[in-house]
Amino acid sequence: VYAVDARTGEELWTYDPEVSGEDAVKGCCDVVNRGVAVHDGKVFVGVFDGRLEALDAATGEVLWSN
Repeated sequence: VYAVDARTGEELWTYDPEVSGEDAVKGCCDVVNRGVAVHDGKVFVGVFDGRLEALDAATGEVLWSN
């Protein structure tokens, strides 16, 4: 996940969910092709290995992972 300033194009933060190689070989496609949703200051990421994670939209810090 990349957060980019819409005005300047500056990269603000990045996030890699670090999917294990063991899980990565089970799928049909690359592990980084899931979309995100943004709501109420959080970025929600559906991870290839089944996790749902919430990131702080301002910092990229993981708020929770389930």
